[in-house]
Amino acid sequence: MNKKIVLVIVSAIVLVSLFGVGAIGLAQEDGPFGLGKLFQQDRSGKVIAEVNGEKINQVQLDRSKRMAEFQQSNQGTSDKKEPISEEKLLEQMIDYALVEQECRRLKISTTYETALAETREDFATIQKTAEGTGAEAASAKQTVAFFEEFAKGMDLTVDEYFQQYAADARRKSMDAIALKEWIDANAPQKSFEQYLSDLRDQANIQYYN
Repeated sequence: MNKKIVLVIVSAIVLVSLFGVGAIGLAQEDGPFGLGKLFQQDRSGKVIAEVNGEKINQVQLDRSKRMAEFQQSNQGTSDKKEPISEEKLLEQMIDYALVEQECRRLKISTTYETALAETREDFATIQKTAEGTGAEAASAKQTVAFFEEFAKGMDLTVDEYFQQYAADARRKSMDAIALKEWIDANAPQKSFEQYLSDLRDQANIQYYN
């Protein structure tokens, strides 16, 4: 999508983007991209927050943090990076939950099937580009290799990863875009940020230690 949309929800909590993936990984992990066992960790699923009754667990937060760290390492700058804040990530996850709930209420939610189809289509385009030559093809090859290693680290094929994780992440992003467009059309007096703030004020948000 090439629409310019300013969102307060940052892409760090999306499991992984299909574009702009670099080759710098997390040094402490195995594999050329540092992703060998990225998600092979505690799966106890301890609930750390609820948003209007919908649970967010520790495993989800851990995954978000690891991906945020990986994305940060790929920003291509030597400037010192700020440590990833679990508190901020949790708040962003809460924002995503609120957006999803509001999209369901307004009946503008993106379906899983649509998100999966777009994810597969994007990756097919990258694979096709990787068959060529030059800098763009080299970057595409690198992206394909990244996804292959990423999925292998989770004991999945690339398409299984798309089905189980990436499609849902894509759906969340598409829901945020859909809500922004709905606000522009139906409540133009409010910004996306103001609308989300209102949702927070009205929500029942519980935190657990």
